[in-house]
Amino acid sequence: MTLVKRAQDHGAETAGHSERLRSAASAAEAVVERLRNAQTERGATEVVAGDLRSRLAQLEKSARDGAGEAARLRTERAAARVRLKATQKELDVGERKNGELADEATRAAAAVDEQRKETTALDRRVRGEIAGLFVDRTPQALIEEWNDAFPILLLPLRVETRWKTGADKPELWVRVYPDDVQVVTHEKVLTDSERVVAHVVTLTARRSATDRETREAAWRTLVDRFSANRAAWVALQTKPTNWVAAADDESVALQFPDPGPTKVDAWTVAPHSRVLPDRFVLLGWRGNDLKLNELGPLLDDVVIVGPAPLEDHDPGASITRDEVDNTLALGASFRWVRDFDDAIKRGMAFRVPVDAETATKGLDELLVLGLKHSADANDAKTLVEELIDNHHYARPGFAVLAQGTPTNNTASTESRYSRAGRDGDASIGEVGSDLFTPVADRSLASDGQRLADFLGIAYEPLLHADGADLTDHADAVAIKSARARVRPG
Repeated sequence: MTLVKRAQDHGAETAGHSERLRSAASAAEAVVERLRNAQTERGATEVVAGDLRSRLAQLEKSARDGAGEAARLRTERAAARVRLKATQKELDVGERKNGELADEATRAAAAVDEQRKETTALDRRVRGEIAGLFVDRTPQALIEEWNDAFPILLLPLRVETRWKTGADKPELWVRVYPDDVQVVTHEKVLTDSERVVAHVVTLTARRSATDRETREAAWRTLVDRFSANRAAWVALQTKPTNWVAAADDESVALQFPDPGPTKVDAWTVAPHSRVLPDRFVLLGWRGNDLKLNELGPLLDDVVIVGPAPLEDHDPGASITRDEVDNTLALGASFRWVRDFDDAIKRGMAFRVPVDAETATKGLDELLVLGLKHSADANDAKTLVEELIDNHHYARPGFAVLAQGTPTNNTASTESRYSRAGRDGDASIGEVGSDLFTPVADRSLASDGQRLADFLGIAYEPLLHADGADLTDHADAVAIKSARARVRPG
């Protein structure tokens, strides 16, 4: 009994001990679990702390950078204030300059007005002097006073006629227009762009002294921009004064001529003529009988034959635009081309009463003639030289024609004339050598020299004119001399 009881007591004690062990194990496991959780929380806390430390470091860096940026911005702000003050100073200077320019523009406009008044007064004096030439002297008497040692250059006119027979008194209306050869469209003053482009082309040509293709390409640039003849004029006016010495030596600085005044637009002047006569005479014949002999009034010294740019603020502008309805109106200087009565007043038309016989039978021959009696030999020489130059460098151009060249269109031949003018390849000769060298023996002279000699003008206007180097006359003289020497035996 005692052993059994002891065994039972020992079993109970063992069971209690086991229970305590299990409880202790459970408690240990709980502690381990809490330890794991604590370690996990600690790791998470360390991550958060690391993020916070990193963020703190970033904030500290941003604070340092912010301080630097603030300092930089303050520096820029200070510099901006300095620039603002400088700009304001420039604006103040600019306003003063604008005021000065406005004053200068006002003075220039006043000077232009004074020049216009002076020009008008001089024109009146010229007209008065010319009118004095015709007092008590007919054109027939005046031409008898001319020195026949000087040549007379006859220029063509375009004449339009109309018979007015419906009224009680029949009339012959005649209009006179200058031919193209008398009209000037060339403008000597260069534009800013013409001068700049010409300088670039000149520098390119010198750098390519041995490269013909590059030189020609540079010239075509000038031609494409301004046309062949205008390019020739621009090249002539901007050719360096030391080109002979500097053309092949880039170490020599090019000395471009003083450009003088320039203009903004290429077209600034109305087409006009300076070579029309002082007045026209209308002559009409039937058979050998002179039926008409009418003397017209004095012409303007400069006759406007085309419109000027609309921006022309000259009170005598040839064409104006109405600001209200935008229509165009012909100005006083150009109205004659459309207004017949005005053309009569300006000497460019005739209204002639005729008898019934003349109105019925008409006229066999009608001539309109005029003399530039107001121009002496030197004045006439200058006018002809300028006329050749003006045509030479205008778009249609000027040329000395070879013998036998057709000048009119017929059923069998066509005129060699072309409004297109020269091409770029032909005009490149303008910047080269002269086409002819004057010689004392006129039998050996080129056609250009002979033309200048016969007209009594200088050689310069013809030195680069197309065809001036022809020797048709010299060749004919040589052939005739050869034939004279060769006689049949």
